[in-house]
Amino acid sequence: MKKTVLAVFCGLYSGSLLANETQSNTSNLVTDNSATLDTIIVRAKNFSQQIGTQKITDKEIERRPTTNGNITDVLRTNPNVRFSTTSDNSQTGGEIKPNEVSFHGEKFYNNNFIVNGMSNNDNTHPGSEYSTLEGFRPSGMEAHDLPAGSTQSFWIDSSLLKSVEAFDSNISAKYGNFTGGVVDAKLTDPDLEKSHSGKIYYRYTQDEWAKFHTDNDAFESATRLDYQPQFTKQQYGLIVNQKLSEQASIRFNYTRSESDIAYYHPLLRLRDANGNLSMPSSVKDTQKRIAETYMLNGVYLPDNGDLWRAALIYSPHKAKYFKANVIDSAFTNTGGGYQVNVEWEKQLSDYLKMTTYLGYKKTENHIKHSANDYDVYRNTPSIWWQSNNNGTANAGGYGSFKSEKSTYTIKQDFDISEFDLATTQHKIGFGWQADIAQSKYIRHSDSANYLYESPNYYSLVCNGAEACIDGEQYAWKKNLYYARQLKVRDNSYSAYVEDNLSWKNLSLSLGLRYDYNHFLGKHNLAPRFSGSYDLFGDEKTQLFAGYNRYYAGSMLAYKLRQGISNYLIYQRNQYSDGTLGEWLRPGNAYNNTYDVSQLRNPYSDEYVLGLGQKFLGMDWVFKWVHRNARDQFVSKWLVENGRRYRGLTNDGWQKNDSFTFSVKAMAPYEFKYAKVGWDLGFSYNKTKTNNSWYQQEELGNRDYLVYNDKLYYATGGLTPTDFNNPYQIFLNINTEFPKWRLSWDQRFSYIGGKNYIENSGTIMCNGSATVGTYRGACGDYVGEVDIYRDAHQSSHFLVDWRFSYKQPVIQDQYLELTLDINNVLDRKAVAKSAGSNTVYKMGRNFWAGVSYNW
Repeated sequence: MKKTVLAVFCGLYSGSLLANETQSNTSNLVTDNSATLDTIIVRAKNFSQQIGTQKITDKEIERRPTTNGNITDVLRTNPNVRFSTTSDNSQTGGEIKPNEVSFHGEKFYNNNFIVNGMSNNDNTHPGSEYSTLEGFRPSGMEAHDLPAGSTQSFWIDSSLLKSVEAFDSNISAKYGNFTGGVVDAKLTDPDLEKSHSGKIYYRYTQDEWAKFHTDNDAFESATRLDYQPQFTKQQYGLIVNQKLSEQASIRFNYTRSESDIAYYHPLLRLRDANGNLSMPSSVKDTQKRIAETYMLNGVYLPDNGDLWRAALIYSPHKAKYFKANVIDSAFTNTGGGYQVNVEWEKQLSDYLKMTTYLGYKKTENHIKHSANDYDVYRNTPSIWWQSNNNGTANAGGYGSFKSEKSTYTIKQDFDISEFDLATTQHKIGFGWQADIAQSKYIRHSDSANYLYESPNYYSLVCNGAEACIDGEQYAWKKNLYYARQLKVRDNSYSAYVEDNLSWKNLSLSLGLRYDYNHFLGKHNLAPRFSGSYDLFGDEKTQLFAGYNRYYAGSMLAYKLRQGISNYLIYQRNQYSDGTLGEWLRPGNAYNNTYDVSQLRNPYSDEYVLGLGQKFLGMDWVFKWVHRNARDQFVSKWLVENGRRYRGLTNDGWQKNDSFTFSVKAMAPYEFKYAKVGWDLGFSYNKTKTNNSWYQQEELGNRDYLVYNDKLYYATGGLTPTDFNNPYQIFLNINTEFPKWRLSWDQRFSYIGGKNYIENSGTIMCNGSATVGTYRGACGDYVGEVDIYRDAHQSSHFLVDWRFSYKQPVIQDQYLELTLDINNVLDRKAVAKSAGSNTVYKMGRNFWAGVSYNW
């Protein structure tokens, strides 16, 4: 992928909306950024759908406390969202990857992220690094890895966002391919008001601006990829808007986040000119993390009243890692890609509006090692390093291989103007979508893993043979990962219809969605029914309820991994004259088989019940959501006709109950010197499941488990170990001082703790023949048992601040200074503690920023 922006675009954006978002002079530098709370009112939706939607505007995004600043960062005060227990921990402060999130206890990879109208989901292998801390074992460490990134293919900086809508319940039939939630992010449109405008900004933080909390003595040594006590992080960007005419404008955006992280090889030692070895942990490398986004978009309003939008987005991200104690071991994991889309809105008649969307997107996860072959040498005179204490010196890597996906999207939405039918009012929407998609795995060339040994005879004569050092050592074994390519079709088709109708005090949303996925080959119908009743007819007291079914999207990991771990095994011998024989290939080769046949689409049934009340100038809402997920993907070892293979099955299930209470001021409070807005939320979450993610075997599928050295009958189903804080409370307070052009935003979060047990492995009980630690627990039982241990997450109270000060310069230009202080009280909060491993949240940390706006 080349960093080139290639297109000019046209389209339109509503001038009245842009007028509200444009600062005309220095006198309104602050008032344009006034305190408004999270908007949940969505036009053309009845109350039952509004209450399941959180809409966050660009002004709210700008003022919220943040760390890395990405799409999931803006969801921190959504009570229906759970973050991973290990997110933002002290151990991995140098990472810039977006945090994963879960809605109502669902799996983090079952959300639907949308950016500018196209799916931003990466369904190749979205859980590749789950259950490990970020960076501990990144994708690409081994030759047989399936290259993978995260659940989101583009890592969009929050400075590019116009709005984010998060749908958690009673979700419209317009949206599909999820069983968790939907996050619809719209990027900022060009400005049609000003002739030209723009912004240039910079943000910075480093390890010296952060407090680390850890009980791990090895953390400071930085001898693991996820031990990051030394880092610097920078963010910078440029936004330029140019008005072309009264009807057209274009906008260019560039953002970049980067991080440098110190890494020391734990055992690698180098020889000096005298042959002396350096001390362990003295060989330093620097890990890199980079995320960029280039965007060129345009709007155009022709005289006939149509609306056109178009955008070209190039958004790559890259991580540079090292294999421990290996020379020439650097490898990069590059993800992201580019997207081009055009949107046309047309009023076909007084009663019908049409929106047509065309898009193309190509993404990849590309692993590229600095060397094509991996050598395990013996310590001989010409080898100037030592990898460990076992007499070997390792070097190199596994060449280049990648997964990629290309998607063509075309969709149309139609809205019929509201009309009356007898005593009812109706507003009908319908539409269809086709995604023509293909995924690939590609290994570009052969890559070999050589194992060396000392010569059998006093002399070794290479005579030009590969992998041979004259007189010292030669490779006796070669494992060859050969070039290959695998393709998977992933087309999907959908259609929906939805009627928002009202009768007297009753409002209903009646929707039906159809989906077909080529990969799974299944037809699915999903009803979406919800409604609300205005109890007294004054829109102050609303009862709401709903029943909805959601189907998950496809998961390509096991299909694309089919055969990529196969390698050919070669061996050779040394003759008595010191020369080497030819490579001989034995009859066996490593073969790990995967199967995804007979899979069904995972789905979740949702039941919603709640009450909304306007009282004392505030909105009060209580909501209960029950999710019953079935046919979830889990992994199993299967045997057929004597062949053992790894397969995905639909044996997974999950049940969740979420109780949410929220209250917020309908308008900010105005005082003599300040304006104050606030909102408050509380949620309680209870989940039980028999699986943690799609690569894990079904939990509780064995008859017995061992806990505290005792054998217990396994009843099936456990509380998830992650994304499952039982309860949380948050309070947002936005205070603005217009006279001083100063804004102070505060986020108070209380996350409830929990004690639980987690699976730490599996053993085979052999009755009285059992040996080792668990002999007493097994007793006379014969069979496999799961081992469980105690784990703990503490309750913690966190305070985050963001300060913003604007200094006018000339005309409507101004300088803005920002300061984010996260975990202001420097709380030592246990993110997770299991066995001897305890991970804490990051302590107090600072981000400083500056921008020039014109």
